[in-house]
Amino acid sequence: MSILSKMRTPGEDRSNLKLTDEEWRLLQSTDISHGASLEGTDLWYQSAFAWSYVCMAQWDRSLRSAMVHSETLFMFAARDYIMNVDGRDLTAVRDKLLQIPNMNTTGRLPAVLLVHLKMQVRITVSDERLAAQAPVDTTGIVQNIELHRIDRARWLQLTSEAIFVLHHAPTVLVKIDDNETDFGLGPGIVAVEAVTCQPFTIELELEDQRCSRARLLKVKAAREQIPLTIATASTLYTLQGATTTPGMIYHFRTPRRISSVMKWIATYMALSRVQSLKQLRSIGLTKTIRDIIDNGPPPGFLTRFLNIFGEKIGQTQIAVEEAMAELGWLDDATAVNGTRATEHANS
Repeated sequence: MSILSKMRTPGEDRSNLKLTDEEWRLLQSTDISHGASLEGTDLWYQSAFAWSYVCMAQWDRSLRSAMVHSETLFMFAARDYIMNVDGRDLTAVRDKLLQIPNMNTTGRLPAVLLVHLKMQVRITVSDERLAAQAPVDTTGIVQNIELHRIDRARWLQLTSEAIFVLHHAPTVLVKIDDNETDFGLGPGIVAVEAVTCQPFTIELELEDQRCSRARLLKVKAAREQIPLTIATASTLYTLQGATTTPGMIYHFRTPRRISSVMKWIATYMALSRVQSLKQLRSIGLTKTIRDIIDNGPPPGFLTRFLNIFGEKIGQTQIAVEEAMAELGWLDDATAVNGTRATEHANS
């Protein structure tokens, strides 16, 4: 996209690097508030910088995915083992823990498991048993959900329910993407079971009816949960290097406290996850985003990038040229351009 080319080009004179009115109009046409339709986007990715948006996206994508596949959506709440709270506060603290959107805070385990047959999922934690078969962030498709006998008996009486709350942790069989290794359950299939994370500590505010001020508690807990989330709802960080096919819904709002550098990186990453603007739906696309694009990369950002990665880029270019030469794919023009690119990276 020409937008990305302009955005990443450095230079103090931005007169020819700012978006034209037509380019901005095309970008605005992806925005829901400017009439962009969400029809046909039920299986698209949904992403944001902030976990508060991603948490809601996980619910939204899971519900829509279940409807598209005409499957029951099973829900299972995490069990949090709280280690340092008085009995009188236990219920309130447990409720607060289940309301935390950021899974990085709770051992990368979701507050509520949302899963259905044929769902595209991501493994968020790998224990010793699972690590060799499916490392963290491995993706795959749910092949089977083995319910506890009590939950299965309940569900068989209500199989028409669109959503079903489980009382016991299920075992989920997942077919790993691009993996045909037979681990004993069939080619590429692994069993994902509940795991308990290492204890984490977090500060929580509890309202106290006996006084007007909230109490601040430093809570230590460990969470037990099935380490799965829907793969199509995640933070930008998780989507690094990915192309969000068939498309992506992106929330452009970012926390006020983050730096201008992080805002530029988030905007660039979001726009570069899709192959064309036709595959993007935007939420919160304000004039501030245009300013971020028009201003180009933050001063010194690309220089610092090349200082860190320039040598590696040069080494990679040389290795590519050697491989191409060995295969007989390297012509004189390619060699000259490659040499110049290497010299630029190392300069």
